[in-house]
Amino acid sequence: MTEPMPNAAQDSVHELQSMPTPVARELETWLLEAADKPSTPLTKSDFDGIRQRVVARIKASAA
Repeated sequence: MTEPMPNAAQDSVHELQSMPTPVARELETWLLEAADKPSTPLTKSDFDGIRQRVVARIKASAA
């Protein structure tokens, strides 16, 4: 049996499950995978990558 997730992570997963979008499913998968790993601070590079993916996704959906 697995240990229970912290309430904040569990609440986030619950909220994501009520939003059946591709982004929500992708984020849910990422959160569940990350829950089993040690945390590290986000860097400028992390935020730049997130920003690039969001911009690309917005451009793709507008086309």
